[in-house]
Amino acid sequence: MEERVTPAIEVGLTDGRVAVDGEAVHLTCREFDLLAALALERAPLATETLIDRIWPDKDNDEGRASLKVYVHRLRRAIGHGSIILGDRRQWRLSCGVSVDTWHWETALNECKASPLDDQTRTTLFAAYAALLMPRSAYVMRSALYTDLDEAFQGLLRSIGVRLVEDAIARGDASAALRIARSIMPIDPYSEVVHEAILRAHVQMKNVRAVHAQIESYRSVGTARSAKVIGALQAALPS
Repeated sequence: MEERVTPAIEVGLTDGRVAVDGEAVHLTCREFDLLAALALERAPLATETLIDRIWPDKDNDEGRASLKVYVHRLRRAIGHGSIILGDRRQWRLSCGVSVDTWHWETALNECKASPLDDQTRTTLFAAYAALLMPRSAYVMRSALYTDLDEAFQGLLRSIGVRLVEDAIARGDASAALRIARSIMPIDPYSEVVHEAILRAHVQMKNVRAVHAQIESYRSVGTARSAKVIGALQAALPS
């Protein structure tokens, strides 16, 4: 797959917005599905896998025909044929394409210590806010809704946990508590989130809330939870 120079193409998986050199581009739902299927993967996607995700009810020949049509339509809508690179075996987005979730994942993976630097914190808070927003019409109507929603929920949880750790490191217990509670529905049995809520209550010296959260945290039932509970109980004022 030969790489060619492309303009600045921005893909917003979360809000369904696509822009070329800052100008918004309207896509049909199926064109967005093709873009989303490739944006969900950083590595090249096998042709058969791509067809199965977007046209699961079509046989191989029909699927390949549909793929050919929509690759052409997407390239025409964007105005640059090099947005998608591929052949009969596999497809991927060009290196000139910027995807919102890729940007956030990179920022998340590059932050190593708490508290975060101001730029990383700003980036992750923007991602956190975007992922909390209601799903766009493109996403709601997408053939890949389940895959997209699962990816968004997983990224929201990871970013939320990192922001909680940052807030606790900065001594901002109220922010830690607010963020932890917002991501709790994604994974009610998450030991990390239960521990974060407990640490925030300890930091706020809210003894009653600490004891209530200890009961909730115990339901996780791991060896680590028992150790953390013991250590944090010892830190409470007598």
